[in-house]
Amino acid sequence: MLLPFFGFKDRMEYYEDASSIRRIPHIRTPMLFFASEDDPFISRHPTVECAANPFTILALTAHGGHGAFMEGVLPIGHTRMTKTVREYFEAILHMHRAS
Repeated sequence: MLLPFFGFKDRMEYYEDASSIRRIPHIRTPMLFFASEDDPFISRHPTVECAANPFTILALTAHGGHGAFMEGVLPIGHTRMTKTVREYFEAILHMHRAS
């Protein structure tokens, strides 16, 4: 309903415009993409784009959905995503200190 008001002919044109995939080739700062195959909001993961850019890493899991990769029956506290992001930054810092 609102898409034509903002200049989009349909939802697919909006999704293509909103997607970050076409911006990945221009990234020049280390970037971690964390996604899951079962995310209901993502129709295509940037596997080709991330593989072609040495500044990007795509961490793609089979499960996790769209909600920060909650863990446990009562998902309180750290999530799988926060643990992975922390490990990523620790590795980046380690590489920076070693160089």
